[in-house]
Amino acid sequence: MTGFAIACPIDSGTSGIADHYRATIRETGVPVVQVCNVCISALWPARLRCHCGADDLAWQPAGRNGRIVSRVSVDVPKEEWERFGVSKKMTSRLPYTTVIVEPHNWPGVRMVMLLETSGAAESLTGEVSLGVEIDGTSVVLTAGEV
Repeated sequence: MTGFAIACPIDSGTSGIADHYRATIRETGVPVVQVCNVCISALWPARLRCHCGADDLAWQPAGRNGRIVSRVSVDVPKEEWERFGVSKKMTSRLPYTTVIVEPHNWPGVRMVMLLETSGAAESLTGEVSLGVEIDGTSVVLTAGEV
């Protein structure tokens, strides 16, 4: 994998890793995957130690493209969003589609992303581009048309 490698501090526990993950995405503007610098395994979701026992971890770019593994479309009447657990921020996007994407650069990693397409979401299969949407402190991973 080429690109950058930003150290992933583990001294502040799992909530610290989550905060650092979002900060890294805001700083770089790309989706990232946690990687062990010892055995070069991708760790997803992020954790405090690699399966090899090492704690020398870094964020690396997930890559530009991936493939859709699964999808779920959410189409809840806006007046019922709270009962169904749809966040207030997402109600403006209803209906929307969430996809699980495997980045080509990191086989086996499955990332949940919001599908962004100009056409019908059901027509988009297979290859997608990977991106991020940053709004203040909020970070959303996105998948779009290639």
